[in-house]
Amino acid sequence: MYLGITRMNDQNIANDKEFVAHKGYANNLTDKYLERRYESEYTTSRTQFIDLGLPSGTLWADRNIGAEAPEDYGDHFRWGETTPFTENSDDYEYRDLGENIAGTKYDVATSMLGKGYQMPTEEQLKELKHYCTWEQSTINDVYGMKVTGPNGNSIFLPAAGFRYNISSSLASVGKGGYYWIATHDNLICGKKRGNYLMFNSFFCLMALYDRGGGSSVRPVMIVNQVSDTKKIQLVDLGLLSGTLWADRNIGADYPENYGYHFRWGETSSFDGSSGIYKSRDLGENIAGTEYDAATSILGKGYKMPTHEQQKELIDCCTWEWSTVYGFKGMKVTGPNGNSIFLPAAGYRHYHSRSLDYVGLKGCYWSATPVFTDDGHYLEFDSDNRSCYGNSRSHGFTVRPVAAT
Repeated sequence: MYLGITRMNDQNIANDKEFVAHKGYANNLTDKYLERRYESEYTTSRTQFIDLGLPSGTLWADRNIGAEAPEDYGDHFRWGETTPFTENSDDYEYRDLGENIAGTKYDVATSMLGKGYQMPTEEQLKELKHYCTWEQSTINDVYGMKVTGPNGNSIFLPAAGFRYNISSSLASVGKGGYYWIATHDNLICGKKRGNYLMFNSFFCLMALYDRGGGSSVRPVMIVNQVSDTKKIQLVDLGLLSGTLWADRNIGADYPENYGYHFRWGETSSFDGSSGIYKSRDLGENIAGTEYDAATSILGKGYKMPTHEQQKELIDCCTWEWSTVYGFKGMKVTGPNGNSIFLPAAGYRHYHSRSLDYVGLKGCYWSATPVFTDDGHYLEFDSDNRSCYGNSRSHGFTVRPVAAT
């Protein structure tokens, strides 16, 4: 696979020998080989796109842009540029390119590979981290991460290091991997920083980095533009009431994630910075009202379940303590065999504001009050499940149902 930019001059090629040597290529590179790197067309003949069995259907390339083999480092790029960042590159121009450059003229993967290929978004990277197992590995003496999907297929991310913006020198080669993401939040990143994935022998996380620095790019291929993994699905459990239950909590990226914790009757999440809770009479049922977190956040098609709907879920379904992608909780199977997963998200204490019993207990608000200070909720641990009343000022999770 060869780099898709026009050859500049002989000195440019000669200076590139050191750059290419950093990537794990052979030491005896010839000028003829280096000239081939600067052919005007970028070929994808060697790149394979791997199905890892991810829910979105996203296929991940088996190598970085500019790499001859899956374990080669490939090229380093500055965010929003489609030519590689080398010691001879011009100064970087900071510009507002929008919050998502995937598939645009600023996307190096689209520019070199064509439509249908792009830099990964934050959601795609989060999906890769969430559903795959990551283990340190070495291929042909190149250190990196082996990422294995739910179906057993895997890709290898080499620790290609990064290139400093000012000095343009390479750093952390063979020690850490730095991979650009196509999306970012302007309020957090501004015009000078971008999101990227970074890993080494100690951690693997998403962070912010100077857009003018050089990082690797691992392309993805979109298959049928699969729906957003955050989209809530309504599940028919075969209940007599006909109630359809959401497949995830409010604020959860995936069905097994915890999501947000809410105080009863509030529509913004409860965290350490929340104000003092004010208990008041909100009526006999807040489902579908302005005090319903599900309706407020998701729209009129959703609402918080009533006390009776939660009781039906307990009485008419089978409950099994399970673990899904490392998250403990209850698999709830309805009379028709369909099921949902309720993660044991714990609760946020009204006074200390600390999260307690995470992974041990689930506490889910209903829309039904108990007098003026408490609310009905569903609680479970590994052995028990029941409905109780508790102070509205605690932070519990919310599992929506379809509004009828």
